[in-house]
Amino acid sequence: MLFERLPSLRPDDTDELDFLRMALLPVRRSLHVHWDVADVERSRTRTVRTLDLEVTERTEASDGVVALALSHPDGGDLPPWKAGAHIDVHVPREDSGDDGEDEPWVRQYSLASDPEDRTTYRIGVLREETGRGGSAAVHDALTAGSRVTVSWPRNNFRLLPSPRYLFIAGGIGITPILPMIREAERAGAE
Repeated sequence: MLFERLPSLRPDDTDELDFLRMALLPVRRSLHVHWDVADVERSRTRTVRTLDLEVTERTEASDGVVALALSHPDGGDLPPWKAGAHIDVHVPREDSGDDGEDEPWVRQYSLASDPEDRTTYRIGVLREETGRGGSAAVHDALTAGSRVTVSWPRNNFRLLPSPRYLFIAGGIGITPILPMIREAERAGAE
């Protein structure tokens, strides 16, 4: 998100990156950066591209998890994406207007479908009973036939090319990993 809002963000001096060596991965102690202040204003005026999609399938994937298939109402192709991408889902608030909150819930969900299938975006949503209400709204409001606004896919979790991978995920964390496994298999990686 930081790079989306400040695309000119750059480290001041890459030769002086300061790492603390840890057992599994190095941790950066500090990172001095600079950016163009105009990025802030550009991010405020930038148009966010959205799609009005239809829930074409709703499946209870497991205890507390609903899987939704989202497609264009006229059957057209959806914007392309790569493994690791997510979309923002805009879910209307049921109590909209009662407490002055008219804005929809906006929550990010990883795409779990096949990137080569341009007809459907598939997401999995875990109902967080102690959350702030977004996942509950998805579970309660979105059924087959519902219309929902989503952003174009964005990718902050890209799969980098490699001859072999080890994928580890638990629970709902499997959603971004599924398309990564497909992409790795297509590339012939181990």
